[in-house]
Amino acid sequence: MPFSPRALPIGTFRSLSAGSYSLSADDAVLLCDCTAGNIFIDLHKIAPRRLHRVNIVKSDPSANLVIVHAFLGDTIEGGLSLFFTLTDPHTAVEIVPDGINSWWIIADATTVLPPVPPPPPPGLTQPQVLARVSMRG
Repeated sequence: MPFSPRALPIGTFRSLSAGSYSLSADDAVLLCDCTAGNIFIDLHKIAPRRLHRVNIVKSDPSANLVIVHAFLGDTIEGGLSLFFTLTDPHTAVEIVPDGINSWWIIADATTVLPPVPPPPPPGLTQPQVLARVSMRG
């Protein structure tokens, strides 16, 4: 399932840049701009927290990484890993904790493309369409 703004979980939307960040219990979307360097995200301990989905998006085309670490004692994908990375430009992943000790990737990293505007109605040019939309207020 590709990342879709229409299907976002309820919670906090955060924009991150190079450095480290600790996930909070109300984070829903982490928009990661790695232009200035790698971003390291530490997941919170699963057991005492409420269950929630988290979307992590790498929003830039740089070669820098988003590196996500499980909390000490927790795992990712049932013990297959203690971390995962987003490496490709404009990719997203959705993760959810199992309530015990593992984070599961339920929507794998997929390319996030910018939305394509619809074609203009017959007889109108694209600038005229944009002017009509902006005047609706």
